[in-house]
Amino acid sequence: MNTKFFKVAAFYAFAELVNLDELQIMFTEFLQKNDIKGTVLIATEGVNGTVAGTEAGIDAFKNFLQSQDLYMPQNFKTSSCVDDPFPRLKVKLKNEIVSIGNNLADPSKIVGEYVQPEDWNQLISQEDVLVLDTRNTYEVSIGTFEKSIQPETINFREFPDWLEGFESSGIDKNKKVAMFCTGGIRCEKASSLMKAKGFKNIYHLQGGILNYMEKVDEKNSLWQGECFVFDDRVALNHNLEVGSYDMCHGCRMPITEADKLESEYVRGVSCPNCFNKKTPDQKKRYADRQKQVDLAKQRNEKHIGATFQVKQKMTLPILYSFRRCPYAMRARMALILASKECELREILLKNKPDQMLQVSSKGTVPVLQFPNKVLDESLDIISWAMESPAPDVHIYSAAEELSSQELIQLFDSKFKYHLDRYKYSSRYGEDPLVHQAECKEILENLEAEIHPDPWIFGKKVSLLDISILPFIRQYKIANPDWFFAQNFTKVIELLNYFEKSHLFSQAMQKFDLWDPIKNNGNIFP
Repeated sequence: MNTKFFKVAAFYAFAELVNLDELQIMFTEFLQKNDIKGTVLIATEGVNGTVAGTEAGIDAFKNFLQSQDLYMPQNFKTSSCVDDPFPRLKVKLKNEIVSIGNNLADPSKIVGEYVQPEDWNQLISQEDVLVLDTRNTYEVSIGTFEKSIQPETINFREFPDWLEGFESSGIDKNKKVAMFCTGGIRCEKASSLMKAKGFKNIYHLQGGILNYMEKVDEKNSLWQGECFVFDDRVALNHNLEVGSYDMCHGCRMPITEADKLESEYVRGVSCPNCFNKKTPDQKKRYADRQKQVDLAKQRNEKHIGATFQVKQKMTLPILYSFRRCPYAMRARMALILASKECELREILLKNKPDQMLQVSSKGTVPVLQFPNKVLDESLDIISWAMESPAPDVHIYSAAEELSSQELIQLFDSKFKYHLDRYKYSSRYGEDPLVHQAECKEILENLEAEIHPDPWIFGKKVSLLDISILPFIRQYKIANPDWFFAQNFTKVIELLNYFEKSHLFSQAMQKFDLWDPIKNNGNIFP
């Protein structure tokens, strides 16, 4: 039997690039000609991607990168698999080849000290070394190095916020930090940012986990579990072979064979992580998509995803949003719970688009624009979304409603005031510990009033939950170790449940920045 194997290449190179449009065309034409699929990101700072094709095709691509001075042997890692891990080719122009959202991170100027895989075990086994996993929580959940810590990020762009809290905790900037990621590129940015902020002894694993698995024998390995990868293989074992995890196509989370035996698992639709969080409409839509996938397989065709039903965006309200803003976060959660669709335009607060400022001079998010009105307060957006009862939202009693209104007002005013001065003390020129203590007192009072099960008022999430938890999360991010050592254990339990919920994952979905020329808004949710 002649089995066709696909060669997979993960690569990146930092280099000053110009004429990006021409490069995009050049990459696309070469990859299409050689029947190579995957994703390539191009920015003025370099290239980054993962692609798959025949062995001859990938070898030709390596030569192509060399011809463009974009081949770095230490950052070009290959593996193989039986099934094509990519349904299509995407070559995108981006602001960054890995998004951290902080201009201080510049690997062309400064990075940490590279550590070869053969020397990694010795380094991270030292008692005075802090081992830092820079990947996201769902990646860490299926494998990591012994004794590593993780910033509990959902997206790498949250790393600067975590680092700011790490600094505020009083960490000794002379402490040795050994960081790692999948292929090395996130550590280039993370180590550069830490060095720029004055951390002296920053080390990172050259070529990342993939290089470690290739160079270090499994019997000598300190790696535990499998390594998550961002393609249809889902995870790799220590031999760089396709691992034991599959992916739920309802929530995109890794799942095990045991998960598939649960009654909540429906192929292409749901898994135990998301079954109770999907609406009937969502389940029907996913089931229809899976049916199309199965039909395509019967016809021996490659289904590249459910046909996108193009909507006239002008018929939908427009939501200007910034992913990490707690006000925008709670507005997005309300829209999800109410199943109210909009055109989401992701922006940067430091570069607000004129289109938003023309409809709301406040210059803050969220802003929800209708043809005949504008809502630019998150609580007003929540009220609009919840005009009709949502089936998955707790209905208040009269006493609960009064208590919720008081708590939301407290968090929007006093808590937020002290939170800002705690997180950004250098900006305000104030003692962060004073404001840390003020926020702590509010959470201790909240602790005495709530009995989460798992949400504040019981089995269903409430408007109080989505209104205050984004701010409590920011308080945690400022100094996670200190936060988890406090005695408001019910608040911590509530926050942990919130951050693991499908509602939070859906609300924190990442979108490309809105470009008024491309008009690349996204239908949300």
